[in-house]
Amino acid sequence: MGASVFQIMDRKTQVAGDAGEELTTVEGTIELRGVHFSYPSRPDIVIFNDFDLKVRSGKSMPLVGQSGSGKSSVLVLILRFYDPTAGKVRVTRQKLANEECKLFGGQEQRVAIARAVLKNPEIALDRLSRNRTTVMVAHRLSTTKNADKISVIQGGKVIEQGTHSSLIENKDGLYFKLINLQQQKQLEH
Repeated sequence: MGASVFQIMDRKTQVAGDAGEELTTVEGTIELRGVHFSYPSRPDIVIFNDFDLKVRSGKSMPLVGQSGSGKSSVLVLILRFYDPTAGKVRVTRQKLANEECKLFGGQEQRVAIARAVLKNPEIALDRLSRNRTTVMVAHRLSTTKNADKISVIQGGKVIEQGTHSSLIENKDGLYFKLINLQQQKQLEH
C-alpha cells in the first residue's frame, strides 16, 4: 500500500547539504554522469542505471520520450529534489547575471511569462531559453524544432541525440516515430 500524503510530507529528505547558494539562472554546463536512481518511495524500480547527459552552457535541450522513460526524473535530479543513488549531477556556473535574476523575481513577470507560454509556447520558449542553459520536458514535439540538441530517452537511457532535422532523417529512430504519431493524432482531432 502507498504512503499517505502526510507521510510523504513528513519524510526526511535524503538530499545532502542545503547550505549551497541558490542559483536562479544557470549559465554553465549541466551534467549527469554515471547516474543511478530510484525514487525513495519505490526503491525496487530502477529509473536510471549509469545514465549520462550533458547540456552545454547556453544551449537548450528538450528531453523527448514516451511516458515513463525518465524525462521528468532528469529534472528532479537537476533541481535537487532527490540525489542519485550513485553518480554525479553537476551544474557548473560561469557567472550569475543579476539583471536576469531580477526580471524573474516579481509576480507580475511570472504571470506575463505564463501568458506568453500559453499563447505561443514555441516563441516564448525560444525567447526565454536564448543564451541560457535550458533543459525541458517536451510533450509537444513542435517545441523542439529550434533546440540546439534534443535527447531522446527510452528506458532510462539516452538512445538518440541531435537536432530536429538530423533526428527526423533516421526513419527507424524513436524521435521520428514519436513525431509521426503526434502528427497522426493531430490529424484525427
